Amino acid sequence: MELRRGSDRPAVANEVVEHVGAQLVDLGDRVQVSCNLIDPTTVGPSVVYDAVEAAVKSGSIERAELVGLIPAALLEREDPTRWHQLGIGPEVTIESRTSSVTRG
Repeated sequence: MELRRGSDRPAVANEVVEHVGAQLVDLGDRVQVSCNLIDPTTVGPSVVYDAVEAAVKSGSIERAELVGLIPAALLEREDPTRWHQLGIGPEVTIESRTSSVTRG
């Protein structure tokens, strides 16, 4: 999952980076926060998003992007009204991709 901040450089607290196992990538006018969801039942997409958002001093998160697939069970645990904000949805579940492959 990648979270990007908008125009100003964020001050993301070290404890947030450590808590979610994230890495910061300086992109000049913004910073990208990347992490792997190692235990998504404990630390899922919304937990990561909310932790980064809470640590940012000003501005807002520009976008979130899931790189890869998630289990449908994890998607079901997230509030559907936040799916767009989190960059997730039914189309990025493992089950949707495997069922489309088996259907041909």
